[in-house]
Amino acid sequence: MRRISLISLSLGTRFLRRLTAAKCQHAPRSAGTRFLRPRSAGTRGGRSLTLQLLAVIAAVAGSQLLTTQSRAQSPDLYGVFLLLAGFALWLLAEIVLDGQAARSWLRLRRLGAQDGWAETAHFPRRQPRRAPLDLRAYQLRFLAALLGLAGSYLTYQFTANNHFSLVGFWSWVASIALWVCALAPQDWLEERVDQARAFSWRDRESQFRLLAALLGLMGGILTVRGIGSWVTLVSIALWVYAMLPRTGLRWIADRAGAIPWRDPTLWLLLGITLLAAVIRLNDLPAVPPEMNSDHVETVLDGYRTAAGERNIFFANNGGRVPFHFYAQALLAQLPGLGHNLITIKLLTVLEGLLAIPCVYWLGCTAVGGRPPGLGRVVGLLLAALVAVSYWHIFLSRAGLRWAPTVVVSALLLGLLARALRENRRGDYVKAGLVLGFGLYTYPSVRMLPLLALFGVAQAFIFWARDWRARFRYLWHLVVMSLVAFVVFMPLYRYSNEHSDAFMRRTRTRILGDSIVMDSSLEVIEALIERFPDLLLNLRDGLLMYNWQGDDLWFHGAPGKPVLDPWAGAFFVLGLAAWSARLLRRRDVFDWALPAALLITLLPAALAIAFPQENPGNTRAIASLPIAFLIAALPLGILLQAFWEQWRDGRTW
Repeated sequence: MRRISLISLSLGTRFLRRLTAAKCQHAPRSAGTRFLRPRSAGTRGGRSLTLQLLAVIAAVAGSQLLTTQSRAQSPDLYGVFLLLAGFALWLLAEIVLDGQAARSWLRLRRLGAQDGWAETAHFPRRQPRRAPLDLRAYQLRFLAALLGLAGSYLTYQFTANNHFSLVGFWSWVASIALWVCALAPQDWLEERVDQARAFSWRDRESQFRLLAALLGLMGGILTVRGIGSWVTLVSIALWVYAMLPRTGLRWIADRAGAIPWRDPTLWLLLGITLLAAVIRLNDLPAVPPEMNSDHVETVLDGYRTAAGERNIFFANNGGRVPFHFYAQALLAQLPGLGHNLITIKLLTVLEGLLAIPCVYWLGCTAVGGRPPGLGRVVGLLLAALVAVSYWHIFLSRAGLRWAPTVVVSALLLGLLARALRENRRGDYVKAGLVLGFGLYTYPSVRMLPLLALFGVAQAFIFWARDWRARFRYLWHLVVMSLVAFVVFMPLYRYSNEHSDAFMRRTRTRILGDSIVMDSSLEVIEALIERFPDLLLNLRDGLLMYNWQGDDLWFHGAPGKPVLDPWAGAFFVLGLAAWSARLLRRRDVFDWALPAALLITLLPAALAIAFPQENPGNTRAIASLPIAFLIAALPLGILLQAFWEQWRDGRTW
């Protein structure tokens, strides 16, 4: 295999050299001149593209060597050298080759200005001063905050003993809506104020909305009492209609008309989602063929939930959060299904398919529009890579509660990208909702608040223009934290009552099964003592993308890297491309993403007492959107460069 990789590298280099020479433009002969010098921009672009293609060849060859060797051996030195060579060649192509790039970067660092290679410094935009709200709007905020506080108190009181009571559930739902109303940005509130002013007892549409809200309330009561899970769908639909802007059906029609049906990007995304569905649904009953103990526990918990149990936290089998079991109880009510293996596998397939448009949106949002069109290209490539990824396909077909973590991670990262760049309150409110509900999906999400805190702290210290912007960052962090805490309230009550059960898995992974510590301070001290082991686990976690993955058989093929050779090669090149992007763009989210990759690896790396469980394909699943985003960036840059070369007819 090593000989094949070296031969392919040699042939690729020879081919590119000939192709570059063939593309050279010759000048007409004249006195004293033999050749016409090509344009400097085209020459630099051609040389950069040539080096980037050489980097791809070297990285793919190195990745092939690493993924085909025995896991019992040390990493192949030739493979490591080729991966590092690919990294260096790509970085050379983007930075060092262009002398103007270095000069522009130095000017950017000194002046924060745009010149040549350096792109626009992406500071948070200054928010325009809006006209103050009228007194009624301020009264509405104050009243919503008071009622939301009362609802949160009732939620805490009536979710005792690990049970969603009728009063506790509806107090929880009402408190979330009220706190969002109290903390919403001005344009959100103005729309609701106009809708409230338009309400009239004599208006037929207002009567229909009130009736829909009452019927939705009755449906929610029946759902909490276990009458039938299908009633939940009807009550949700009624509440959505009651809360839509005025002329709700017309609003839906306007939104449907605004969808760019003629845009090829939409159809490409639909095609990628269809491909993902075909892969994940193919022979679903037979693969995986039978249950393990986790599947049995999952089916039983879903059955008990459908039978009327309303647990907030499922303490059996190591402790699990409730979203997957309530979703299973709802899906099992459909005709032809039930509480069995095929139902829980179908549920995770649906959750995996939901991740495809989410990661596309993450790619568009994270990369943005500079250069123009690159965000859409990277978004489509990111969706395509996830659609055919071995890592995500396995987790989508496994039938266990891991799959929603990708959706939560992608949505939170996209909202944080917008929030940190624009510093708008609406994005922080949405991020708080995603973070709060995400804590009900899988324990790995518990590390994502650290990611949000790091991003805002970085923006506060390094990127805010003045103290007014810094105050807005702090206030918006409080808003996001408050919204997330309100959503987290039932689990917070359970964690106060049963802290040992809630944190059992985390403590045992860090300290071991035989060590019991009562205070959080003792846990922190033990973690500080084992900090070198944590660094080693982080190193092993980073190696799972290219060399050695999870060894547990029920988490995938033992030892197989989570990225295939091509995706692993582009992941290494993506690290180089993202490094160049950090130097080229003074963008707050770009600098937060490398830290986000390390933070999302912490749930697996913190298994200090059980190093055989690290790297973990499941506990590190929140890093999946980040890893494929990094891998999609150089692929998108290459495709865009080829398109520009072909469109403009420039020479290499």
